[in-house]
Amino acid sequence: MAAILYSQEVISNQFNKFIINIKKNHNIKIVWTIREQFSYSLSLLSMLLNKGAYLKNFDLFIDSILKKGKFNFKPYTFWFDYYEQYKNICKAFKISQWK
Repeated sequence: MAAILYSQEVISNQFNKFIINIKKNHNIKIVWTIREQFSYSLSLLSMLLNKGAYLKNFDLFIDSILKKGKFNFKPYTFWFDYYEQYKNICKAFKISQWK
């Protein structure tokens, strides 16, 4: 058995290829971690500022996240709509029913 710790920031074509390869020889158990959204947004903002990003309007930043349910900062996707992320996890791992 292989366990995969699935963070909110993970979903990419490389990750999906990794999952397909590992599933060939292992029974996978998924551990999905999520964070309280306010602290998650502060952590995201801190990371962006540390990477040199400049934020002109905080309200537009938050409105964009609320509208889209996620924030893309290549190569990462920061999910705030956990149901959409859940659907993406099911698709990536080819899960028809979550237990």
